[in-house]
Amino acid sequence: MSEVMEVDDEPDTAENSTAENYSVEEASTLNASENAAESHDEQDLNYEAPLSPVLSGNIPPSQRLDDTDTVSEVSTLSQRSTASITLRNESSTPCPSPAKKKRSCEVLEDDKDCQLCPICFVEWSTSGEHRLCALKCGHLFGFHCIKRWLLMDAQDPRCPTCKDKADTNDIRYIFARKIVAMDDSELTRMRKTLEIVTQEKNRLQVELATTTCRMHLLKEEVEGYKRKMSSMKCGSNENEQYPGGETVTLYKEKTIDLGRDSNCRVLDSKSMLNIVAVSVKSTNSLCVGYGVKLINIANLKPTAFIFLHSQMIRDIKFHESKPWLMSCSIDKDVKILDVNTNQTSLTLKGSSSLWSCCWDTCNENILYAGQQQGSTLKFDIRKPTEPVQTLFIAGDYSPVVSVQAIRASHSIFPLGGVISCKLTSIWAFENTPQESERHFLPVEGPFVSLTSHNNHDNFFLSSRPNTKYPYARHFLCELSRDGCVRCNIVHTLRGGSTQRMLSRTCLLSNKSDYAAAYIEDQRIVSLWNVNNANKVGSVPARETVLDINSVRTAHADYLLTLTESKLRFFKFNC
Repeated sequence: MSEVMEVDDEPDTAENSTAENYSVEEASTLNASENAAESHDEQDLNYEAPLSPVLSGNIPPSQRLDDTDTVSEVSTLSQRSTASITLRNESSTPCPSPAKKKRSCEVLEDDKDCQLCPICFVEWSTSGEHRLCALKCGHLFGFHCIKRWLLMDAQDPRCPTCKDKADTNDIRYIFARKIVAMDDSELTRMRKTLEIVTQEKNRLQVELATTTCRMHLLKEEVEGYKRKMSSMKCGSNENEQYPGGETVTLYKEKTIDLGRDSNCRVLDSKSMLNIVAVSVKSTNSLCVGYGVKLINIANLKPTAFIFLHSQMIRDIKFHESKPWLMSCSIDKDVKILDVNTNQTSLTLKGSSSLWSCCWDTCNENILYAGQQQGSTLKFDIRKPTEPVQTLFIAGDYSPVVSVQAIRASHSIFPLGGVISCKLTSIWAFENTPQESERHFLPVEGPFVSLTSHNNHDNFFLSSRPNTKYPYARHFLCELSRDGCVRCNIVHTLRGGSTQRMLSRTCLLSNKSDYAAAYIEDQRIVSLWNVNNANKVGSVPARETVLDINSVRTAHADYLLTLTESKLRFFKFNC
C-alpha cells in the first residue's frame, strides 16, 4: 500500500479536542494500519508537509481510513481536504483479511451504540425532551431520561454509568457539530395532540355523566313535588315528623372549653378506647403549630395534648382495630399516633397540602390521603418512603374534601376500594390486582362532606346550594353494580339556604340509625331517621358547627358537636 501525504492547514481546536476523546483501542488499530502500509512502501515523498487529519487521527471514526479502504474511497476523501493527496503504487494494496473485516464491523457497531441513550436505548435528538446532554462526569444521555433518573433517587442521585454523585443542576446540553439524531418534532406534536384529545374526551364524559345526573335529579324532584303536594293536603311537610312518629330528645350533658384561640377543626372518637380526639392549636410558644387533645369519655375531661403538625390539621381518623390515630395537615404530612404511648410512630410525606384521610377497611396497613391538588395517595405503612399508588382524575384539580373506604363486597367491589369526594365531583376507585379502576358517580355538587358508618355500606353526602337548588342538600346513598357502578340516592334531605363553611356531617346509631347535619341559617343541628327520611329532632347551635360525631359508652350514647373553641356533648334520652 502506498503512503499518503497531505498538505493541510493546522487542524482547528474542535478537531483536536475530538481526537483526544478517541479510545486507546481505536488509536492502536490506526497505528497498526499505518505500520502495515509503511512496510509495503518502496518510495518516500520528497515534500514534507503537516500531517492531515487522515494521518493524525483527528477525524471522526466513521470517516477514518484503514488498510481495507480502496483507492476510490481515498480519492473521495481527498476532495474534502484543502491540500492535494498523492497516491502511489495502487497495485500494491493488499486484500483485506477476514479478521480485519470483523474488526471494522465491530468499530461500526460501537459507533452506533454511541448514538443511543444508555438509559432508554433510543437515539437521542438535537432538540425536544430527548435532546443530547451530559453530566459533569462526561457521560451522555437523553435529557428527559437523565432528569427522571436523578429525580427518582432524590436522596442520593448518581450517574447511571459511573455512579459518581450528580444532580439535576449538573445537566448540560451538548451542542454537537455533527450528530446522528432522530427528528422527533412530529412525534412531539402528535403526543401533544393526543393529550388534548384525551382531555377533551374526559371532559365530554364528565359532561355526559353530569347531564345524566341532572335528568335523574329532575325526575326525582318531580316525584318529590308530587309527594309534597300530597302531604300538604294531609297537613304535613316533607322531612318533618308525621303525627305519632318517632321523636328523639337530646339534652346537653357537658361543654368543654378548648381555649379562645384553639382554632379547632375536626374530631373523631373511639368507643373501644373511651377517647375523643380534637384538633387544636398549640398554646406552647416552643411548639408552634397544631396537635390533638385527648378527652376521656368516662369523666368527660381532657387528659393530654400531643403536638403533631406545624400547620392546621384538616382530618383525623382512628384505626378500626389498632390504638392508632392518623392525622393529615396543610404541611403535607400524614402522622400516625399511638394513643397508648402518646408518641408518633410514623410520618408519611405527601406532594401537596392534605385535606382528608381514612383507613382501608380490607387491609389494616393501607391508608388514603386526599390532597389539595385533586389526587388521592394510597400508602402502605410497611413501605413508608413513598405512596404505593396515586389516584387522580386528569383535568380535575379540585381539592379532595373527604375520602371514605369501601368494604369488600362480592356484588360491587370484591377487593374493596375508596370513594374520593372532591369539591366538584365524586369518584369511586375499585381495588384490582393491577391498578385501581375509577368510576364516576353522577351526583350534582358542589360538595361539602362525605361520611359513612362502620356497620353499613351506605354513605351520607352533603352539597352546597347552587344556581339550580338554592338550598343545601344531604343525600343518603348506596352503591350498586349492574354492568357499571351506580350511585343510588335513597333519600334526599333538605338543608338550609346557606352553607358557607365546610361543616362535616355524621351517621350515628341509637334506637335507630340517624343522620346529623348542621343547618347554618337556622343555627341548629338536625337529626333525620335514615330509614324513612323523617326529621326526628334537633339541638341548638349558637356558634358555627364545624364537625359532628357520636360516641357510645356503657351507660349512654352521645352526639358531639365541635366549634372553633368548644366541644359539646348531647346525651340521648333513652
